[in-house]
Amino acid sequence: MTHTGRYAITYVGAGILRLPRAGIFQTGTRAVVDETLARIAVAHGNFHVVPLADAVPLAVAPEATPAEPAVAQDRPRRTQRRSAVVRVPG
Repeated sequence: MTHTGRYAITYVGAGILRLPRAGIFQTGTRAVVDETLARIAVAHGNFHVVPLADAVPLAVAPEATPAEPAVAQDRPRRTQRRSAVVRVPG
């Protein structure tokens, strides 16, 4: 019988990411997965992978370079929120 290790993965990237068979991740989301998914997470580069129990440690991909910060747009932000309410005259 083949025993695949279990791994705890934590998404440390920015934004939202869908990992097949594991679910949707946002920053800080964790899951316990099998070795196949752990290798996918390592290859992605924005996951922190920790072996559990008797699992073999995986080679960690190099740290991903931080994304460029969003460039501020030239237009000023609205100070008042526009409502979606429809007003009926009367």
